[in-house]
Amino acid sequence: MKFCVATLLTITIIISIFSGCLSDSTDSSKKYSQDDIAYFQAIALGFEDSTLPDLVYKYNKSSIKIQVLEDPDPESWSCLNTTISDFNTISKYTKLSVVNDSNAEIKIYFVPKSDFPKYIKFFNKEDYAYFWDEPITRNCEILSGVIVISTDSPSEYRCHVIREELTQSLGLAKENYQYRDSMFYGHSSIYTTKYSEIDKHLIDMLYNSNIRSCATKDDVKNYFTDFVITET
Repeated sequence: MKFCVATLLTITIIISIFSGCLSDSTDSSKKYSQDDIAYFQAIALGFEDSTLPDLVYKYNKSSIKIQVLEDPDPESWSCLNTTISDFNTISKYTKLSVVNDSNAEIKIYFVPKSDFPKYIKFFNKEDYAYFWDEPITRNCEILSGVIVISTDSPSEYRCHVIREELTQSLGLAKENYQYRDSMFYGHSSIYTTKYSEIDKHLIDMLYNSNIRSCATKDDVKNYFTDFVITET
């Protein structure tokens, strides 16, 4: 689904600042394909409907807390918990957890679509779910976010957008039409409720490697090329 991004700090992009976006991988055994790199560039650089530059944006912390509000139904709870478990299985160094804490980084509201304006400033009126990351620092670090999930939507669709919006809010923010089984496939009639293999690779690349916030498209290619599987 679509989303909005707001910044409390004006991001002034000076390319020379980002020359330090690369560093050695924490795990030299990690291997990726050229398709993985190309898809990461398509999904993980920038945001849909945003004036922010196409760079890597991510949380730079080991624990991201999620507060759930407005009492979702049991099926929505199950879908959320499964998504969190799946993400945590992939991510070695950044873990998600649900807490009853108003200081949580991510707040998820399960509300009727008509109530979206109470919790989020901008959203596409045709969509039944939306996320908004705010603020983002000049170092391209996501600090917090808000997600709204419509309780008016069909349960199967709601399970899909819970996974999609939460994952996108973590920095894998764009949609694409290349892989029909991907969480990031842009067609609204495809209700994906699990991560495809290439989705898992993208999460691994963003949160298990040392790719830095503010990395450019070329930075991504140069960094991950060192870990591409050599075909024989």
